[in-house]
Amino acid sequence: MNQLKRLVVILVAVLSVAALVSGCGDDDTDIGTPVEEYTKYLVQQAIDRYDAEGREAAFEYYSSAESLNGSWYVFIIEGDYLVVNPNRPDLVGTSTAARSDVNGKPYGKEIVAAGEDGVWVDYFFTHPITREPTQKFSWAVRHDGLVFGSGWFE
Repeated sequence: MNQLKRLVVILVAVLSVAALVSGCGDDDTDIGTPVEEYTKYLVQQAIDRYDAEGREAAFEYYSSAESLNGSWYVFIIEGDYLVVNPNRPDLVGTSTAARSDVNGKPYGKEIVAAGEDGVWVDYFFTHPITREPTQKFSWAVRHDGLVFGSGWFE
């Protein structure tokens, strides 16, 4: 049963990725392995938007419901503080480094420590649709003093 559930989740993710990427207007994007590569793609898109449109426009867009795609979203951290998270706006302005998951894993320190080459961090976080603690895999990249991240839920 667990394998069937995982297969359904993967199938939904693949179909969601295909639909979103086809609507992005970037037909040259090769997302490769759907969840890992698509996650990196979302983070890079956020960085590109930030560079092209500026901080205020990028923060406004990624704070809006328009930037959400099911459970996919971008979060942004400045210093130690979460400045953008459309999934959990209640956490904006709080310390990311101080955050641990329901199992006590101090995942926030790993995310805040992301470098320009990026880092993968796994932890449990509230799923935006089910509202249950669910394992999440995030890709975080430091750019211009900010950490841009996104991820998927298992």
